[in-house]
Amino acid sequence: MSADLLTLDAAKRILEISTNQDDDILRLLIASASGMVEQYTGRSFAPLWQTRRYDASGDHITAKTLVVGQDLLEVSVLTNGDDTVIDAADLLLVPYDEYPKRAITIKASSTAEFTYNTDWQAAISVQGVWGYHEAWESAWVSTLDAVQDDALGAGSATITVSNSAGVDARGIAPRFEVLGYYRIDNEVVQVTNVTVTEATEEDPAIHALTVTRGALGTTAAEHAQGAAITRYLPMQDIELGATSLLSWLYRNKAKLGDRYQFLGGEHPVLNEAPKLILTTLNPYRRLRVGE
Repeated sequence: MSADLLTLDAAKRILEISTNQDDDILRLLIASASGMVEQYTGRSFAPLWQTRRYDASGDHITAKTLVVGQDLLEVSVLTNGDDTVIDAADLLLVPYDEYPKRAITIKASSTAEFTYNTDWQAAISVQGVWGYHEAWESAWVSTLDAVQDDALGAGSATITVSNSAGVDARGIAPRFEVLGYYRIDNEVVQVTNVTVTEATEEDPAIHALTVTRGALGTTAAEHAQGAAITRYLPMQDIELGATSLLSWLYRNKAKLGDRYQFLGGEHPVLNEAPKLILTTLNPYRRLRVGE
């Protein structure tokens, strides 16, 4: 299942919808548009925390370099084929000054080398963050808010914050949007609803986020009161492509179930997708064999 590349709030702003009347259909179309973007490009534009395995022998590997052949953003733990962990301080991700990364190389000063014990198949495991983002170092922005629960349990589906409608570090409000992805320590959550309980003479307003815990491959965990909350920002071109797709799907929502042409393939609806979408997404398309 693809990650959502647009928030419900952003979709309603774009489509100039001020009521909650079409929320269910918009959630569906956001998921559809996000899936189409990823299907067409062959890439994930949201970070995924995963462990992926590699053969310890072949054209993709030398004693010092492992070509991962996938979009890589960070490495947490690299377990060699002999079951030893290669120290992160001994690793460099290539290309050095660009994202995403394509290979992992062991520093020349390190005595470590890629190897294996008996079986070379799937002997090396790379635990890290995978996905396509050209500005990964600035992909997370502070919400200027924090966990208010004391403490937030790993099983809680609600997070209390100070001001859900306040501005974030970019000066943009609201800081919390439905279907947005937010990071607390090493866990990512996806907001599915935002509620505000009116203030009374005795009690202040309560701002609460209903969330899906352990999103994007992370693990739900306990978080201390005051833990900072940051927000994931997809690449602007990808948001533009997903936004254009969403607008087009929404205009054709009454024709769901018919057939339409989308960037060279058939999908359920009608009409041909705007060429702007193809133009926007083409630079990010992973080339396939025969193309």
